[in-house]
Amino acid sequence: MIKNTIYLIILLIAFISCSKETEAPTPVAEGETQVTIALQIPEMSTRDGITNDKEILSLSLLVFGQNSETGLYELFYKATATAGEEGNYTVTLRATDDPARLFLIANTTGFSAAQVGDSPEEAAEKLITPFTENGFSVLPMSTIIDLDNLPSGEAIEIEEVELVRSVAGIQVYLDETNPSLLNDFTLKSIQVYRANSYIQIVPNQLNGNTVSAASVPVASTRTVTSERIEVPDEEEGITTRLDGLYISESNPVATQDVQSTATCLILGGYYQGSPTESYYRIDFGEAAKNNIGQLLRNHRYTIKIKDVTGPGTTFPEEADDKSIVATIPDWEESEHPIEL
Repeated sequence: MIKNTIYLIILLIAFISCSKETEAPTPVAEGETQVTIALQIPEMSTRDGITNDKEILSLSLLVFGQNSETGLYELFYKATATAGEEGNYTVTLRATDDPARLFLIANTTGFSAAQVGDSPEEAAEKLITPFTENGFSVLPMSTIIDLDNLPSGEAIEIEEVELVRSVAGIQVYLDETNPSLLNDFTLKSIQVYRANSYIQIVPNQLNGNTVSAASVPVASTRTVTSERIEVPDEEEGITTRLDGLYISESNPVATQDVQSTATCLILGGYYQGSPTESYYRIDFGEAAKNNIGQLLRNHRYTIKIKDVTGPGTTFPEEADDKSIVATIPDWEESEHPIEL
């Protein structure tokens, strides 16, 4: 009797398991389209505070359709995607035979200002979030998708869509091939001065996953001093690299205004064993390209300190570039995209 009972239980478990495996997907209602977005987000180690600059915690959508009279896109409605298994996000949208444009927005709730009826350009200008000295715990991101239609009663999957970080990344390292630099200078801190106070989440222009110009909100001002990233005391003289600094976009400034208004990096350190930290200024961009002060989203600016020839200034706000030699190639993150 006991053996029979055990066999019955085993058979019941097997039956339930098979039923789950063959369970039919929930049908999609007429007038709706179920959209699944498959996230593929490789990990990338960064400093404490932001453990992964490719992390996605939430995904929202603004859905634009064509106005029946003008044929131009306007905002029809907003939607929130639901996280599923293995990084998938699913959202149910209204079906349409006409083209649709989707704004995908990750890791921020700063889209409430966009109103039904707004054009994509109007909505983008309203999708802003403050940038403060506290920085980020997770990075805001976005992208734009154009679809030919949203078929009624069907489930579709959108693959290989690349998100764009709404901020620029900065890292600094000492040239380890210069022994006199390593002997004379000890790296301590990096900080950005005169960063913009607002971030526009969706850029004005997007070519694939790259931009050629900053999208700076009208209300933004260059008034923010970023968080200070430091080498821990116990690692001074050992650590030759600092990263994990994420900054709002910035437009270039006129040559005559660089010193007083351009967004710039302030590097702190100790020269020739001095116990007092002194400060050096590094400007982004090149005078020859008329882009001094420019910072673009989804670009990582890797600053190589080639030499330090003297002590810096006593106060960071007075820093200059007289005693420092640095190169600033920027790395377009399209080489290492975030894939949806």
